[in-house]
Amino acid sequence: AKPHGETLARPNTSQSLWTYQTTTLPSNDEVKRRTEQVTKRIQELWMAMQDPGRREAFVPCAERIRVAVAELTAIFPQ
Repeated sequence: AKPHGETLARPNTSQSLWTYQTTTLPSNDEVKRRTEQVTKRIQELWMAMQDPGRREAFVPCAERIRVAVAELTAIFPQ
């Protein structure tokens, strides 16, 4: 058991997905495109949840959400 307050650190997967080295903020179009991708992936999970026969799709849908969020956060300077 972990001591109270200790959490597991998740590796920064965005580093391996996108190497976006800049000190400027991304364009509005890029942020919009990537945000829409996150929204689309969440909608896919929601639709899968509405169909009891698609339970096997939950984990792949969740993984696609995680990747889309990592790709979105990767465009912002650290």
